[in-house]
Amino acid sequence: MVGKKRRKSVKLVRSVKSVPYDDERLARIIIIAAVIINFMLLIPLFQGWCLVSGDGTAHYAAAQAVKFRLEADKGFFGNWNQLWVMGFPAYSYYQYFAHIFMVILNYLSFGLLPILVIEKLLIVMAVTFFPLSIYYGLRKLKLASLPAAFASLFAFALSSSVGHGDLGFSLVNHGLFTQLLAVFLFPIALARVYVTLSERRSYFLSVLFFSLVLLVHPIVGYALGISCLVLFFDGRSFTSSREFFRRAACLLVVFAFVFVVVSHFYVPFLREGAYYGSTFYTTTADYYQNSMPQVLFDFFSGRTLDLFRFPFAILTLFFFIGVYAAVARRLKCDFPLGIAIAGLVFFLSISFGRSFWGVLFDIIPGTGYMLVFRLMFALQFFALFFIGAGFAFLYRGLSRLFLLRRDRRVPIFVLCIILVLIALPVFMQVLLTNRELCRFSNSGFDSGSFSRLVLFLRGAPDGRFIARPELGFQQPYYESLLPVYTAHDSFGSSSIGSQDNLAFYYTQYFMLPSQHFFNLYNIRYALMPSDRPPEQHFFEQVFVAGNYTLYSIPTTGFFDLVDSSTALMYSGSMHSDFVRSVNRAWLNTYAMENKDFVTILHEAEALDAEEYHWVIDEEDNHFTEAEMKARFKDHDRPVLPSCGEVFNENRTLNTYVASVLTNRSCLLLFKMSYHPGWHAVVNGAAQDVLAVSPGFMAVRVGSGFSDAEFDYHEDMGFRHWLIAFAVLVLLGLAMYDWGSGSVRGRA
Repeated sequence: MVGKKRRKSVKLVRSVKSVPYDDERLARIIIIAAVIINFMLLIPLFQGWCLVSGDGTAHYAAAQAVKFRLEADKGFFGNWNQLWVMGFPAYSYYQYFAHIFMVILNYLSFGLLPILVIEKLLIVMAVTFFPLSIYYGLRKLKLASLPAAFASLFAFALSSSVGHGDLGFSLVNHGLFTQLLAVFLFPIALARVYVTLSERRSYFLSVLFFSLVLLVHPIVGYALGISCLVLFFDGRSFTSSREFFRRAACLLVVFAFVFVVVSHFYVPFLREGAYYGSTFYTTTADYYQNSMPQVLFDFFSGRTLDLFRFPFAILTLFFFIGVYAAVARRLKCDFPLGIAIAGLVFFLSISFGRSFWGVLFDIIPGTGYMLVFRLMFALQFFALFFIGAGFAFLYRGLSRLFLLRRDRRVPIFVLCIILVLIALPVFMQVLLTNRELCRFSNSGFDSGSFSRLVLFLRGAPDGRFIARPELGFQQPYYESLLPVYTAHDSFGSSSIGSQDNLAFYYTQYFMLPSQHFFNLYNIRYALMPSDRPPEQHFFEQVFVAGNYTLYSIPTTGFFDLVDSSTALMYSGSMHSDFVRSVNRAWLNTYAMENKDFVTILHEAEALDAEEYHWVIDEEDNHFTEAEMKARFKDHDRPVLPSCGEVFNENRTLNTYVASVLTNRSCLLLFKMSYHPGWHAVVNGAAQDVLAVSPGFMAVRVGSGFSDAEFDYHEDMGFRHWLIAFAVLVLLGLAMYDWGSGSVRGRA
């Protein structure tokens, strides 16, 4: 009996010793299963390969714009996206690297793979292999193989809906292409920075991946930057003051090199921030900010981690099991408890909002314009530490329980049941949501009616079209496809860049029945449901397209001849409260209707006061908005006769031309967003481009015949120097890593 017990205990010891090998093998199986599950979630995407929402088409159009510039020998940068809301240059800066990358892949495939197909293939690859990214990051952050594999199993919880709260805003189905790529790179970049901090090596890879995340999606890059600060809480930083300062210095060096590499993006963007609208410079009250009790309730109730997708809060349940396992040190590994807890606390505190932190919240750089639901991804990433540990703890407990009975199939069977309970509801929701989004994207159009609409707009006079819910267009998803297919600017509340545009901010102060509104913004076409007659008497029906009717609207085109009897002198930026108050006072007044525009000048610009009847200076302005509006409404002011006529206009890439005949000196209005990158030539001579209300631009023309050309081109010299310096820095870091590695190898 004693011999049998001894042999039994020896077998048990051997079995226990074989657990690490079993862990590694099981981890590989789990990772393969995670990749398969993520790919299965993409199956609905293959049904038609259609784009839905404005985000997906915006990235496609931005990449196409880069390709057009390369074909015109104008380089990668300096794009003007004229297809959404009066144009804006944001895609020359924001998220631009992903678009350039798609164009490069298009050329490498010799044009056999269209950009649209490349975009979808990158989405498929990023989602499918996202578990590998999660696993790699967690392993480099010192999590054991089995809990890291279990955590990677729930990569779909992040890739399918990062922080949005439901699959209706899925990264896969909603077209958030650049955010998905940045989220894929996030764990890799964070892990490389950790390796650099811990081992004082691999500077090149840490700087490279950190920079890529920032260039693909700055908000995710911001989350990565503050996540790097969490790496100090792994325990080693506090072993001695010398180690702490060495790590701090190392991190500062990484941050400095990253800033140098991405400076060609951030420096021009920050320098020209005065010419953007409200996306990056709005008040925090305009964004979703929860109070502390609500955030804590969402987290502890499972709402934050499970995102309404599971039949019960299973991720939250295993999160708390993992917390218990980590704190109790039951795991047979060196659990990075400090990093996981610090990351959770830090990102939960950010999502508390101003209602709790007040002025203290302003200390965190960038939180005045950062979207909280973007930052929530980092919280979910740190939560995966404990979720993976919770599953590993449960599995090991089951394994030890059934190991005594020599039955290893039960833990695997229990694991499979759990996976089915989690994966099946998610897959069904993705499938149903995709069908719903595709139904929305059709918006009552069939292929024939949409083709007819596209063909008409391709040959129609230049102008914007509107398809807004206020006009009865109930599902605006399809509107985002029209600019790509027709090259006509889309004007609407769901259009891309609406908050980046200076002039679009003022549309809420217009009355849609006003013809002056449509003429000012050159809205020539409107889509409305066929069963609802338009309220605007000046709409002219063109034809019926599916369930919708296309109407034409008389406008003067992208150009018009106007006057300016008022000058506005500002000292800050064009999106300041002062400039906005003057523009709001001018809108829908007698002055606007009679084409008497406000010229907007910076205090550093030269002003000839004799050219204006009224000069409003921000430094000594004592008029209220109501008083300014009353003056703009003054009917006793004489109305100037028509200046002349615009009888021809045309455009090519980044260039608009017009021919005018005038009987006196006046302004030629160009109904495009003002930006210093625009340059004007009138009759062969360069002219100063003036900013005019509500955010457009104009040039002065004399009496007689004039040819005017507006061309958008940025000064690339400064940016090219920054790019060259960034390349030298990366090459230097690569050589340093190679040299230090060689020395370490000889040692």
